[in-house]
Amino acid sequence: MIRFLTLGLVRDKHRSWGPVAMVALGVALCVLLEAWMSGARNSYIETNALLSTGHVKIQTAKAIGDHQEKALDLALLGLGDLVGELEKNQPDLEWVPRVYFGALLDASLNETGTQAPVAGMGFALWGGKSEVERLKLRQNLTQGRLPVEPNQALVSDRLFKTLGLHLGQKVTMIGSDFNGSMAVVNLEVVGTLRFGVAQLDKGALVMNLGDVQRVLALEDGATELLGFFKAGRYLPERAAALAKHYNLEHHSGETPFGPRMLTLEEQNDLESLLKTVEATGAATTWVFVLVLGVLLLNAGLMGGVRRYGELGLRLALGESKRHLYLSLVAESLVVGLTGCTLGLALGLPFALYLQNHGLDLQGMITGQTAMLISDTIRAEVSLKTLAAGLLPGLLAPLLGSSLAGLVIFGRDTSQLFKELEAT
Repeated sequence: MIRFLTLGLVRDKHRSWGPVAMVALGVALCVLLEAWMSGARNSYIETNALLSTGHVKIQTAKAIGDHQEKALDLALLGLGDLVGELEKNQPDLEWVPRVYFGALLDASLNETGTQAPVAGMGFALWGGKSEVERLKLRQNLTQGRLPVEPNQALVSDRLFKTLGLHLGQKVTMIGSDFNGSMAVVNLEVVGTLRFGVAQLDKGALVMNLGDVQRVLALEDGATELLGFFKAGRYLPERAAALAKHYNLEHHSGETPFGPRMLTLEEQNDLESLLKTVEATGAATTWVFVLVLGVLLLNAGLMGGVRRYGELGLRLALGESKRHLYLSLVAESLVVGLTGCTLGLALGLPFALYLQNHGLDLQGMITGQTAMLISDTIRAEVSLKTLAAGLLPGLLAPLLGSSLAGLVIFGRDTSQLFKELEAT
């Protein structure tokens, strides 16, 4: 029967190609949109986790409560004992201390002085490759090399050009240490890098964690302690349970300088953003189902008018209304499958292109935001992408034909031959 209906649809192009084209276009748009939304969501998570939030983060309760996460005087102390406890109790996470601070970079040459504010970052660049690999620092280098000796540093490529620096040049970092005293250190610029995040590329200064702790009088301390799941991906339910248990166990919030754990969603306004992305993706799929369903319902009604005589003849020849109705539904299934195939063939190449090359949004990211946004957003093709295309592609034709075909049950079989004689 399916083969017979398929041949009928192929031969009667006026009956099939319009609905097929509508389904194909809708499926292609759904596939492309789902791939893009999924890629954007994962990009937000990955970028913020790597550079700011971790999968979970521990800071002092006062730093979180006062929204002064980067304040040195609110830093975590006793870092060695804290990390040892966490590694013992939570072996499925890797714990990474970091120091973020603000400073002034002085690049004086002879009698001419050039200064610029910088966003300082202390990463563990030595004694292990995890931070270098996690942050892809080697890949992000635009020139030079990574620091291998004390008092060597990297600067963002944009800052390097703004200050007119050259590799090997000595610069002076001026800031405040943990005790509120002035901290001054001479650094050698050994390389430049680009994170691909506008907020950091504007004026980043990267140093080894040990150097930063020494200069800022923050031995055995850090502004924050990030936790990353060793599985390599963010596990929201596990993170939420871990944070809740940790905060209850340590009575977080009762002492201002006690540790408190946050999940990724609780930082940088990510919770509302991720919920919006999820809701938008789901709503878009159902909107496409309804819109395509209405369009195909209209096409089915128009087709029913055009095929009025054909349907009447089939009823007059003894075909039951139920069988005729089911045959129309089966036709819509063939239309849906054909449209899905063409839609996937049309939408997937564009989605794969965006997955491999991405879309550069550097010029579109303006204003101040707590959330770190990558300059290049890539799509992500997965089984969910295929499902997002197949769902509206199959449901919409079935919905349209199911409603349009109900007129069959209103036909009066006693009048069929009179109708045929009139035609």
